[in-house]
Amino acid sequence: MILFSFLFFFAYISKLFLHCFVVFLVKELVFCLQTQHERSENSQLRAENEKLRADNMRYREALSNASCPNCGGPTAIGEMSFDEHHLRLENARLREEVLSFATFLMCEICHFLYLFLF
Repeated sequence: MILFSFLFFFAYISKLFLHCFVVFLVKELVFCLQTQHERSENSQLRAENEKLRADNMRYREALSNASCPNCGGPTAIGEMSFDEHHLRLENARLREEVLSFATFLMCEICHFLYLFLF
């Protein structure tokens, strides 16, 4: 009876150990696959980043060497700082936004007046 209990206990422990070992192996495999995928994605992103940096440098060089088509002199963009250029872009975007909102507001006022007057 003791031998049977010991064998049953040993079989249970072996099965439990085997289950834990299989779970560990599966988790390890998933982790390795995730790591491999992340490394692949990182190298793709690095390559894309390098390409964008090269494009950015090429565009900056083109902007610094740009000339006015009318007079042939240097353009204002080549002379302005990077921050000033960003501020001008932001200013243009905000102008567009204000114009869009003013148009929308004018349409709403006209709609209200049309309903009120007629």
